[in-house]
Amino acid sequence: LTYNFSSEAMMYGSVRHGYRSGGFSGRARNDSEMKPFDPEKVDEFEAGFKSDAELGGVPVRLNGAAFFQDYTDIQRQTPINLGGGAIATIIENAADGEIWGGELEMQILPTDNLSIAMFYSYTDGEYGSFIGGDGRDRSNEWLILAAKHTIGTTVAYTQDFADMGELVWTLNLYSQSQVYVYPTNESIAKQGGYILVNARVDWNKVA
Repeated sequence: LTYNFSSEAMMYGSVRHGYRSGGFSGRARNDSEMKPFDPEKVDEFEAGFKSDAELGGVPVRLNGAAFFQDYTDIQRQTPINLGGGAIATIIENAADGEIWGGELEMQILPTDNLSIAMFYSYTDGEYGSFIGGDGRDRSNEWLILAAKHTIGTTVAYTQDFADMGELVWTLNLYSQSQVYVYPTNESIAKQGGYILVNARVDWNKVA
């Protein structure tokens, strides 16, 4: 559902439902790994706005959104101990889980040749009640690869060389907080927050 206040501003809301089919491990080596799992389902609700404006004659674009995702029967890999040093990995269903958050984007064009873009995103995601196949209580554990904070900036400058084309100089900064890279929240599976800085030059409209 969308509503246009003008040709430069609008707001929207959406409701989505999705699923991932159930199944079983086609590469199972034993009965434990053959255990079937149910479909994963999610209901997502999102609301946001998009706008274009001018501040002191400078074009500014501002977009924002907030979302909530309600998961049931989340499919997650779990390692289980078979004894004798043998470890099996099974796919099982967590009882439920929730993800909510929001994001804000801004783009500024101070001159015809210069563009500055920024964004910030906040995400909160946890399991609900969940006892893993290994008997471990994983309720309220943080969901895999879900960074709570993400922020970035991109600055691009275009140089025009007439018949020789143009050079676009781009500098990008990206940062995110810690994540878990394995389905269980163990310290060995934690990846700390980091910052990436990238730079590139593009030669467009050659000759």
